This record gives sequence, C-alpha cells and structure tokens, in this order.
Amino acid sequence: MVTEGMDSFRRHLGAPLPLASLAVFRVLFGLAMLLSVVRFVAKGWVEELYIQPAYHFTYHGFGWVEPPSGMGMYWLFGAIGLAALCVALGFLYRFAIVVFFILFTWVELIDVATYLNHYYFVSVVSLLLTFMPAHRMFSIDVMLRPTLRTAVTPRWTVWILRFQLGATYFFAGVAKLNADWLFEAQPLRTWLKAWAHLPLVGPLLSEVW
Repeated sequence: MVTEGMDSFRRHLGAPLPLASLAVFRVLFGLAMLLSVVRFVAKGWVEELYIQPAYHFTYHGFGWVEPPSGMGMYWLFGAIGLAALCVALGFLYRFAIVVFFILFTWVELIDVATYLNHYYFVSVVSLLLTFMPAHRMFSIDVMLRPTLRTAVTPRWTVWILRFQLGATYFFAGVAKLNADWLFEAQPLRTWLKAWAHLPLVGPLLSEVW
C-alpha cells in the first residue's frame, strides 16, 4: 500500500504541465535580477555596503567569504548582471544560472547585516532553476538548438516554485507578528518617510497614522 502510494505520488509530480509558465518565470526572474543589480550600483550601495566597510559581520562558518578588493566588487556585480541577462534571454542558460546562483549567494554571504528574506528567496530559487528545463521555450538556446524545444515540464518544477514563494512569505509574515510591526509600524514607518519628497502622496507618507 505504501509503495503504491509513493509510486502514485511520483507519477503525480512527474506528470506533464505546459512549460510556458516556467519559461515566462525564467524571463521575468532574470530581468528582475538584472534591474536589481543596476539599482544596487546606481544607488551607490556597492560602495557603501561592501567596499567602504573595514569589517563585515560574516555568517558562522563562512568567514572565508570576503568581498574582492577595489573595483573587484563592481566586476562581481557586473558578472551577476550579465548572468541574469543570459538567464532572461535563455542564452547558455545552464551555465548562466549556475554562475548567477554562486555569485549572488557569495555576495549575500559577505555580510549578515545585509540579509533580507528576499535575497534568501533569490538564492533558493536560482538553485532550484539549475535543475529545471526553463530554457526549452522562449530562449536563444532553442533558437540555436531547435532539438531542445519542448512544450511540457514535470509538474514538480512548477509546484516547487509555488511552494517556495508561499513558504517565504508565510514565514516572513510570522516573523512580523511582534509589537514593532503591529503597534509601531516599524520599520515600515521609517521606510515610508524616505519617500516623503514625492509629489502629492509624499506628505501623507510621513504622517504617523
């Protein structure tokens, strides 16, 4: 009975679903990561968070992860952006997504003070994408090698991304069940004040209520 149940579960996870949604997710994920890299550089956060500090608070067991010296940090972000672009275009996808995962995670491991659950989510998703056929539709790889093209993907590839998205925001919500968030609206109150310069809605964002 248990064996039959496991076999049925495996067949369910391996059942084909349309690949289009996974391919679109790959494109949007790559573009979002590229825009994030551009934003990080444009706002000067590379210099502020990784180059200027003389000391970084590393994760336990990852003290050996250090930022490259000088302009090396900019080259690292450039490589992340290029890998993200290749992921979005589906060009050398397998290589690009592995490079993106390694370099992005390396940056996140440099300093625990920069941690956000969104960054953790990006690392997990990019790792999951290394095992998925997300490049077999809407990609340059398919244009160069038409035999790669397929219209379906195993069910688990779609559902594991749904699960990861749900788990990330569920636990993020649980973490916010505290007095700071519920009664003081922190850090949201501080974040909104940073946009008080906007026309029309700006003054409202600085109001305590």
